[in-house]
Amino acid sequence: MTEIRRTPSSPGQRGRPRAQDLTRRLVAAALAELAERGPDGAGLARIAARAGTSQQALARRWGSKDAGLAAALRQALEASTAPAPLRSAGPGATTEALAAFLDATLGPLQATALGRAYAAALAPGHASAALRRAALEHEAGWRLALRQLLIATPFEAEMDIRIDLALGYLRLMAATELPARPDAAPGRRVAELILGLVAPRAPDARARPATPSSPDAPLPGL
Repeated sequence: MTEIRRTPSSPGQRGRPRAQDLTRRLVAAALAELAERGPDGAGLARIAARAGTSQQALARRWGSKDAGLAAALRQALEASTAPAPLRSAGPGATTEALAAFLDATLGPLQATALGRAYAAALAPGHASAALRRAALEHEAGWRLALRQLLIATPFEAEMDIRIDLALGYLRLMAATELPARPDAAPGRRVAELILGLVAPRAPDARARPATPSSPDAPLPGL
């Protein structure tokens, strides 16, 4: 009988699960720092401590804080992206597809460290161009999915404006701390607004500030 000898695993093979675990911990730590402190306040020492590694090891892996934060955000966004829903035929198909896209895309972002980190990356005024570029590059994929969803439909007109509205909604909701209600599907209402199928609700008249011509306005000098 021929003896079968097992080839020992290479050092790279033995270390791969450990490296993958460290990568997951670094991504989670970087997102938490971004969510809590923003791009400028995030620190390598705190990220390393959160991930259970050394700052020197982190510097060797990332090279710079900005490059590491951008890589972590890019990886987390790629892992969270759901496939774009297929558009079916029939009345209301575009609305349903757009609503499904919005709800699926927003799910991993709302009231999460990833969502707050994504919103922080796009906030004006911080110094990390690499982080902003990582967020915008990922948004380019969302833009493409939305173009494919809207093209050759009655809503193809003013497509870029509709896409900007959809991305603005995702950015706004990603920045909020309020978790989505499990029984709510806000994407449907937002999709109808983006497509122009319903008009925006007028503010409650009782909440409107008094104008100079209204009877509730104070008289000049009082």
